[in-house]
Amino acid sequence: MDEAAPSKEKMRDMNQALLLGSIRQHELTDEAEKLNAKLVETAQTVAASARELAEKARLLDLSNDAIIVRNIEGLIQYWNHGAEELYGWSREEALGKVSHELFQTEFLTPLAQITAVLERTGRWAGELVHTKRNGDRITVLVRKTLDRDSRGNPAAVLQNITDITDRKRAEEALSASEARFRAMADAIPQLAWTAHADGFIHWYNRRWYEYTGTTAQEMEGWGWQKVHDPEILPRVLERWKGCVASSETFEMVFPLRGADGRFRSFLTRVLPLKDAGGRVTQWFGTNTDVEALTRVEEALRASEQQFASIFNQTTGGIAECDLSGRFVLVNDRFCQLMARSREELLRLRIQDLTHPEDLTASLEKFDALVEGSIPSFVIEKRYLRPDGSVLWGQADVASIRDLEGRVRSITAAVTDVTDHHALEDALVARAEELARADRSKDEFLAMLAHELRNPLAPLRNAAEILKTADASPEECAQAQRILARQIENMTRMIDDLLDVSRITEGKIELRRKTVALADILYAAVSLARPGIDARGSELAITRPAEPVFLHADATRLEQVFGNLLTNACKYSGPGSHIVLSVERAAAPGEDSPQVIVRVRDDGIGIAPDLLPHIFDLFVQATRSLDRTHGGLGIGLTLVQRLVQLHGGSVEARSEGLGCGSEFIVRLPILRAAPPPPAPPAPVARETPRRMLIVDDNEDSARSMAVLQRRRGHATRTAFTGPDAVTAAAEFAPEVVLLDIGLPGMDGYEVARQLRAMPALAGTFLVAMSGYGSDQDRARARAAGFDEYLVKPADLDLLRAWLGSRA
Repeated sequence: MDEAAPSKEKMRDMNQALLLGSIRQHELTDEAEKLNAKLVETAQTVAASARELAEKARLLDLSNDAIIVRNIEGLIQYWNHGAEELYGWSREEALGKVSHELFQTEFLTPLAQITAVLERTGRWAGELVHTKRNGDRITVLVRKTLDRDSRGNPAAVLQNITDITDRKRAEEALSASEARFRAMADAIPQLAWTAHADGFIHWYNRRWYEYTGTTAQEMEGWGWQKVHDPEILPRVLERWKGCVASSETFEMVFPLRGADGRFRSFLTRVLPLKDAGGRVTQWFGTNTDVEALTRVEEALRASEQQFASIFNQTTGGIAECDLSGRFVLVNDRFCQLMARSREELLRLRIQDLTHPEDLTASLEKFDALVEGSIPSFVIEKRYLRPDGSVLWGQADVASIRDLEGRVRSITAAVTDVTDHHALEDALVARAEELARADRSKDEFLAMLAHELRNPLAPLRNAAEILKTADASPEECAQAQRILARQIENMTRMIDDLLDVSRITEGKIELRRKTVALADILYAAVSLARPGIDARGSELAITRPAEPVFLHADATRLEQVFGNLLTNACKYSGPGSHIVLSVERAAAPGEDSPQVIVRVRDDGIGIAPDLLPHIFDLFVQATRSLDRTHGGLGIGLTLVQRLVQLHGGSVEARSEGLGCGSEFIVRLPILRAAPPPPAPPAPVARETPRRMLIVDDNEDSARSMAVLQRRRGHATRTAFTGPDAVTAAAEFAPEVVLLDIGLPGMDGYEVARQLRAMPALAGTFLVAMSGYGSDQDRARARAAGFDEYLVKPADLDLLRAWLGSRA
């Protein structure tokens, strides 16, 4: 046997060892597989728990409350979104910290007591005060839960924290409100009490206990029935239960027994107090002593009746208003004065009735009264009525004050002074009218003197010519024509004056007959034509297609239209345009047909302030010194009066100075009728000197020139101011007879310019004017005149002056 070869026993032992190793290996493999399976199962369980915890954490994060978890050492392990919102710390900042690092706690319950309850029961709930990160103090409701491990040892504390700050404030406010309410109810003189929504009384005020002589213990439950009359109590209870069931106000009169044992009647009113949803939460009741109230009401009623009687029977309007000006009380007379109902006035204020022009002054006084700076005032102002009319009222206004002296309201007594103001206005208007008439009279007298002197001058000159023995036939004929024209002018002026007087006194009579309007206008145009042609003016006439007939005094209407045409020519410059147009105002066959006659020019126009007075007596469109247009200012007055006597009207229109004028005459007309036949139209020698005669009245200038030539003087005439200056420069006169009122340049300015010419330094300047006051003479001296002659000129005086100048 080979010694190197293992023995059988060794081989057997080796095989056994290998077999045992293989078996152990298999056992180990089985154990490893079991362990691995256990690990997988454990991992799955852990994963499921983790998912469950994650879902719980997500749900906790959705809570509005703050959820905080801390371990037994006090370190925070969980901090949800609600905690972040409430305290202002993020989750990352909060985890791992202790609570007092994040918020301060004021314990309303001792901490030791909280800890004892939590350890004993595992739960605690209560209110705490926390100070947040930003320093705000809040009241919170904290619910704590103690979590224990498998051995029962404390492991963590879960805190659910709810912010109840607003609720606490509301509760405190409600408590304070109830306290104030009860304090107020204790202060009122009535018996007062409150009941729950079901009608069960739970509180009485101090006055209740004083009157009934009971205590709070006696009133508990249904104790209030003890003070009621047993016979009436069932009816009171039935009525009270019905009001509670229907949430209606309770009101009833019944007796209550007092501390003295006697019953007195009380008026009981109970009001339901409701929440925002309309549900009754409480009842508030008061009991008022009706006997005392009845006495006061009867006295008040008697006082009010007496006041109302006086208030409404007074002849003046009386009103009371609050401090904003709104009416609170008005009497019947005030309603009458304002022409409004009481209901309407009580919706208005003083400002709504006051005329806008009086509003500022009225409100200033009213505000001073409200402020207390004045006790009263009197004002006259205008009140507006609904129909647009105005009432002048004198208001005596005063303040009404309360017991403490504060202004409570304003009262006013209004007296109608409309008639008084109307009388004052009428007197003022009459005074103004009289003053205007007086001024017009003075102006008229001055104009009359001037206008009468103007024709007198050529009349005297013409008479002097005719007295001259060796006057030529031509000079005599010219003098006669001058006499005829000037006599006609004076006759017309005198006739106009007489016509105005007769019309004003109602003594004029119209000689009416059927007449064609065309014939009247033809005669009027004929009267005005010479003046129109002399100025080179153009007259355009338009007539209706069919003839128009009037029942009128033809002579008077010729005077009307002749006057209007003459004025149109007189107040227009050379080459002006005048339009005479005629039109029917209504179609033929109508009840009141009219004709409209318009006279329109493009002359100087009428000033706006003069237009309303253009038809007044002695009024003229101009007051200029040159008196270019002349006249007495009575022509338009005659036109208006004569047209009115014919049942018509006349109107003046003008856009202003320089815009021309238009006169519109409306006259009633007849149906068409044969026109009457038109009447035929009616048919010692002195020292010779160079003398310049200047006058805008050409007859006066020429006649004076003839007279002076007869006396041996060399004469030259000029009719305007500028022409006078030119003629003087060319003619070098030794004597200048110079009219003051000249067109283009007045005589004063002409005199100043002549005195400025060296060649005329020694010229004898004589002023001639229809005006002769001391002021006129002084002004002439200042302008450089040597002498002053009032028209018609005194030729003997002129000869004496010339004779004295050798």
